[in-house]
Amino acid sequence: MMKKTVSGPAGEFEFTPELGKRLKQLRVRAGLTQVQLAEQMGRKGKGGHFVVGRLERAKVSRPSLGLVADYLRACRASFDDISDILNEYTRRPRVAEEKGRAAVRAMTENLPQKIAQKVERYDTKIAVDRRFSDKLPEQPDKRLLKAQRLAASWLVRQRLEDRLHEVLNKLGTAGRGPERKSLADYGRKVFGVLRRTRGKEDERRQALLEARQAAEKERTTEPGRLEHIEHKVKELFTILEQKGDLDRLPTAREAERLAGLPPGRRVRTDEKMHRVNVEAAAARKQMERFTFLDRTRDEARKLLAELGVPEDQRPRYLPVVAQFYHIADHTKAGSEQRQKMVDEFLAQMREKGCNPELVLRVGDLTLERYEQSRRAPPSASESETSE
Repeated sequence: MMKKTVSGPAGEFEFTPELGKRLKQLRVRAGLTQVQLAEQMGRKGKGGHFVVGRLERAKVSRPSLGLVADYLRACRASFDDISDILNEYTRRPRVAEEKGRAAVRAMTENLPQKIAQKVERYDTKIAVDRRFSDKLPEQPDKRLLKAQRLAASWLVRQRLEDRLHEVLNKLGTAGRGPERKSLADYGRKVFGVLRRTRGKEDERRQALLEARQAAEKERTTEPGRLEHIEHKVKELFTILEQKGDLDRLPTAREAERLAGLPPGRRVRTDEKMHRVNVEAAAARKQMERFTFLDRTRDEARKLLAELGVPEDQRPRYLPVVAQFYHIADHTKAGSEQRQKMVDEFLAQMREKGCNPELVLRVGDLTLERYEQSRRAPPSASESETSE
């Protein structure tokens, strides 16, 4: 009686539907029914053809070599007739390697997307390197441990980048200027020194930190900021060390808690986070500009109507709103530069046959509304971006 089989572990041999279909083709080619084939295999009785049917439908996930050989023999076929399918299986990476990859993939399922991609790329590179150097694949538990350590390092890195971003925003450093990048790089170097010197003599750690700071002081005009960054990074490192986060290995379930991030969020450096803030602020300013111009043009139409300007003449004065908004946005109130730009614009409008007094009335309205909009309290999102 055939022993009942179950699906084997991930990566191990399983009887595929493709292989079952090939066996059926060989039986049909031999002109045999399932019952006749079972008899030729020496399996007489009611259950003989049942075994043949299950084999052809790939319901026997791990059949014995003898069962397949008997089937082929009864069809007057050979293993050559199914060698292409078997060879496709044997050309795959070793079972241990595939099990290791499956374990790593399961561990990275709920990690932030970019971290998961880096971990899987690293694991694939190591596995391929070992394959082509004729080394046996590492056991799944060792591969999983390496992947966990890499993921943990990226999660800690994200904590560092978040802190650097917060500190640099409060310092008011330029978003894309070299000073901000230099300070962020210094913070990363300090963190690297702290991590490499864990458990070693304090004198060695202090000597390395002083050497780093001395090198950076030659490139900065405000050494006090370096000391502030170093203090904040040390503060973060102490917290992570006390909580055990520097040594904790994340699993799929606790990765979200360790990273403090929702699934799918990418690992972002301070530079990337600040660029997003700058772009968001620019987009918001553009939207504010459109809203301001639309609202002020409506007011300008009403003003021109009150002043008795014919309806067909009013559109000629509406561009004044955009031009005076530009002047207000690029000059200070009462400055010579503003007066110069206003005079130049008035001269252009005179050449077009516009009434200078009407131009000034619309312009004054625009400047007044502009100053009112600047005095309005910023929204919560604006406050966060400007910090």
